Amino acid sequence: MSKELLTSGHSVSNGTDKDPLQEYYYLISQAPFEVAILRGRDFVIEMANDAALAVWNRSREEVIGLPILTALAHINIHVFYNILTEVYITGNPFTASEMPFTITQNNHTETQYVSFSYTPMRDLNGNVFAILCSGSNVTELVTERQKREAKEQQIHQERQNFYKLLMQSPGIMGVLKGPEHRFELANTLLQQVVGFNRDVLGKTIREAVPELEAQGFVQLLDQVYQTGKPVVGEEQLVQLDKQGNGELEDRFFNFVYQPIKDEEGLSEGILVHAVDVTEQVRTRKVIEESEQRFRTLIENAKDIITLNDARGYYTYVSPAIKSVMGYTEEELLGKPWFHFIHPDHIPTLIADNYLLRQPGHSLTYQLRFQHKDTTWHWVETQITNMTHIPYIGAYVCNFQDITLQRNAQEFLEQSEERLRQLANLVPQIIWTAATDGTVDYFNDRWYEFTGFEPDSTGTSWINILHPDDVEHCLAAWKYSIQTGHFYQVEYRFKDRIQGGYRWFLGKALPIKDAEGTIIRWFGSCTDIDDQKQWTEELERLVQLRTEELQRSNDDLQQFAHVTSHDLKEPLRKIRVFNSLLIKELGDNLSDQAKLYLQKMTSASERMDSMITGVLNYSGLNQLEHTQSEIDLNQILKAIENDLEVVISQKNAVIHYSNLPAVQGYGVLLHQLFYNLLNNALKFSRKDTPPQIVIRSQYLSPDKMVSFLRSECKDIIVPDSDQEYYVIEIEDNGIGFEPSEAKQIFRTFARLHSRDQYEGTGLGLALCKKIVERHNGFITANGKSGQGAVFYIFLPLERR
Repeated sequence: MSKELLTSGHSVSNGTDKDPLQEYYYLISQAPFEVAILRGRDFVIEMANDAALAVWNRSREEVIGLPILTALAHINIHVFYNILTEVYITGNPFTASEMPFTITQNNHTETQYVSFSYTPMRDLNGNVFAILCSGSNVTELVTERQKREAKEQQIHQERQNFYKLLMQSPGIMGVLKGPEHRFELANTLLQQVVGFNRDVLGKTIREAVPELEAQGFVQLLDQVYQTGKPVVGEEQLVQLDKQGNGELEDRFFNFVYQPIKDEEGLSEGILVHAVDVTEQVRTRKVIEESEQRFRTLIENAKDIITLNDARGYYTYVSPAIKSVMGYTEEELLGKPWFHFIHPDHIPTLIADNYLLRQPGHSLTYQLRFQHKDTTWHWVETQITNMTHIPYIGAYVCNFQDITLQRNAQEFLEQSEERLRQLANLVPQIIWTAATDGTVDYFNDRWYEFTGFEPDSTGTSWINILHPDDVEHCLAAWKYSIQTGHFYQVEYRFKDRIQGGYRWFLGKALPIKDAEGTIIRWFGSCTDIDDQKQWTEELERLVQLRTEELQRSNDDLQQFAHVTSHDLKEPLRKIRVFNSLLIKELGDNLSDQAKLYLQKMTSASERMDSMITGVLNYSGLNQLEHTQSEIDLNQILKAIENDLEVVISQKNAVIHYSNLPAVQGYGVLLHQLFYNLLNNALKFSRKDTPPQIVIRSQYLSPDKMVSFLRSECKDIIVPDSDQEYYVIEIEDNGIGFEPSEAKQIFRTFARLHSRDQYEGTGLGLALCKKIVERHNGFITANGKSGQGAVFYIFLPLERR
């Protein structure tokens, strides 16, 4: 066979040797792929190997020598026929891959696929006389690939649907791909949790949320990827930098790291599913803390708290049972309540049981509970049905021991009965009232006096009050009810027997419990009508005596004034003649005579001072009644000027500043402070220069009480609502004994002899009278050898 015959498109020899074409046909018939030669324009099947016959599903006899349209009528050959025609006419080869065609056999049509080439065969003249068809049936390959592609498409679609579902999921969803955990998907909730300012898609977990690595979450992801086993976390604390400013926010999540595996079971990614449970965790913690506080409260409560099941058996007993009833908790647990309740109460509790079956219903009882020592204790208990509350599911009982209260109540009731019996024996009207002032009891004297029906309490007493007394009597009673102050008022009740009205003194005091709360009022009405008449008569007599005494005082003051002047005249003459006698006799007098004359002069001077003091003392009441504002600083400056010589001689120092201005009489206040400062200088210690400190302070009514308690315990303030200035004059002189404090203010009182300290004994008495004239009071404290303090209390003008 020549080489030309083996080359498609080359001419065929017409030699007489063995036909090389037949040999060529033989060779290609052995090819493992489909080969056929189609001759002429009708494409007569000249040769087809076994592989082609197998595809056509025909025997050689059925196709050789026949045109393809005839031989292959069961195949949809028209597309191939058209291609063959074009190759035959143009002489251009044609190649196709995976060309589909249909074949029908046994009334069954199926599609198959073939990859083929059509190559023109030429004669020696270059004319196409046949077409070499070679190909391969690739139906199985195409079918497998199509199945594979369909499966891949299905998988892709399912993944897209899955991702879409993840994106719309109400939970936090994300998909991490590869061992570096790169975000392939992140739904809106995940983006919201990590912060919208972070674009996580396409980034690794370390790049997108770097703060998670230090918290161990990246290591968990590595573990899931490497082992292929999921990891579940519950209420896991995660700290996130949502704002991107470095401040970590605490959040809590339930999460699952689920590995995503390929067909071979190897990890290719991780599905992250999480739920933000921050609020639930915080709420639970609040509840747990509340429950712990509640449990602590129960465990430390003095009241006993128990839980009982529907049968009445104790399922919980608080520790207070030990201190109150002597039992341990274990001694009650698992036992029914009726083992400990006095038999007298059980019928009532059983009868009320149907009420307690209603959820939330509550009942309160006072009953007896048996102590471990077998004695019966009164308790007050409240039973509440909380079986409908899941975390309780029981009947809750709390009770406290009221044995002492019950005993006290019984004692009080017995005492009240004895008091009523006693009240009916006294001559006064006795009554009691509730805390709101409503009278709820009168003794028999009331009904005897009024003639009212028994048990007519309430406000019946107002009906027999004198009309002029109703307003002030009710006002006083209302004030006492509101403030708790002692009630005392005089009023007139109508006398049904003798007519007219009789005067009564009403008194009432509040009765308080151990905590100081008023629980009732106890009062009395005492008939003072006779006493009232005696008092009015006594006041009339006192007025007469007062007027008479005033006249006597006026006469006495006149007498003192006249007498003093009458005494001063001969005294003046004595002093004049004594002076003339000394002047005339001069040195002719003996020493003894001179001593006598000196004593006469000294005595006359003392007598003159005493007469002047008496005149001043008796003349205080003759002053005008008009006061003015007096600056005590100016008063003291004037006195310092008057005593300048004495102050200088004794090297005395007087300290004062910012003294108040007071309402008073300037002349008298000058005399007051002059006497006190003069005394401080006079009664100084010989070896110590006088130090005199004058200070003042304002005293409100409250401060006044505390000041007197600490400094002047012997003083009783006549007006508890008055404000005062207290002026203190303290010196470092010879002082006096504390027992002599009141004595020094008496007229002509002296603590020392005239030989030691000169004076009339009227100075401090005059001071006391001046202070009293200003509606104030004066007192003093001292210690012998340590000085003295004088306290002058001057009232402020009422606003």
